[in-house]
Amino acid sequence: MIPASVKIGQTTYKVEVLDHIQKNYLGYIDYNKKTIQVAKYRFDDTEVSPKDLEHAFWHEVTHGILKDMNHKLESNESFVDSFSLRTTQILRSMRGEK
Repeated sequence: MIPASVKIGQTTYKVEVLDHIQKNYLGYIDYNKKTIQVAKYRFDDTEVSPKDLEHAFWHEVTHGILKDMNHKLESNESFVDSFSLRTTQILRSMRGEK
């Protein structure tokens, strides 16, 4: 589930689900504009699965949380991706999904 907005610390981010986003990413957080964007389609126009879309959202939220904490791992893509994947898996499990 992708919400219309999410509050991280004292900052509310507008969430935009777009067909494509910059640089062929699946997700992007803009700290200045206070937006999180996730893409419905990959750079080759294949559709992003619901699982991957949700993972992209939580990936960007993880960046936002770490930025809010002024944590050094905020820009560590490997850590952020591993953490957000597990977050997504936990949430899917709580909803009874695989």
